[in-house]
Amino acid sequence: MLAGRSPTSEESLWMNRIVQVGCIICRLFKKVESPAEVHHLDGKTKPEAHKRTLPLCPCHHRIPGKGWVSRADGKKAFEAEYLPEDDLLEITQALVAEMVLRGYLL
Repeated sequence: MLAGRSPTSEESLWMNRIVQVGCIICRLFKKVESPAEVHHLDGKTKPEAHKRTLPLCPCHHRIPGKGWVSRADGKKAFEAEYLPEDDLLEITQALVAEMVLRGYLL
């Protein structure tokens, strides 16, 4: 595991929720649901770092593209193919808020 600070309870709740949502790229661009892992936008040591995270499947997170663009291919390529990470974070935040409101997520 990479070095970083331990998440707060609020950050842990956020990360648990986003992995339940599934990969944001698969959801938005492929119209499928897929299991997700947590991608940190700004590392793991800054304040609120664990809340600036996206749900990405292994292929879109850490496996260099073989017919797809992955975050492992670099931020520039990833954002050129999909959306800026900050935009994806806003979409994820809105989706999580809606799913909590509807009772789909705790």
